[in-house]
Amino acid sequence: MCEQKVYTVSYSGWTPEQLRQKAEELDATILDVRVKPSSRMPQWRKQALQTILESRYAHVPALGNLNYRGGPIMLQDFTTGAATLDVALKKGPVMLMCVCRSYDKCHRKTIVEKLAASGREFEHEEIPPPGGRKPKRRYQQPQLPI
Repeated sequence: MCEQKVYTVSYSGWTPEQLRQKAEELDATILDVRVKPSSRMPQWRKQALQTILESRYAHVPALGNLNYRGGPIMLQDFTTGAATLDVALKKGPVMLMCVCRSYDKCHRKTIVEKLAASGREFEHEEIPPPGGRKPKRRYQQPQLPI
């Protein structure tokens, strides 16, 4: 049985406090794998996350997607980022976090695949938001009176 555990999580659908509680429950460190740890929502900016998550938070820009605005996934520096991740894994489980809702389209999946391809042994689990996935809003044409 493998002792190292890598979780992946989108912060979409969470509050920072819920994410902190989940990290505490898993005894995990949250590795923010965004190239730029900024957001239109202030609670998801690096400084706010450092305050809320304290020692459970680390920003690892080397594992960020340089093409986060579009284009093929290109990690900034996988070798350096993986070395940082290895150090964190020696302390316990890690949660790779970014905003992308879809794991299959996100660079979190690329990171996990590259880790596996490099020969590292670990267990992986994608963590859904509290309450599962929220239904997508669909536009409905307003009904006009006849």
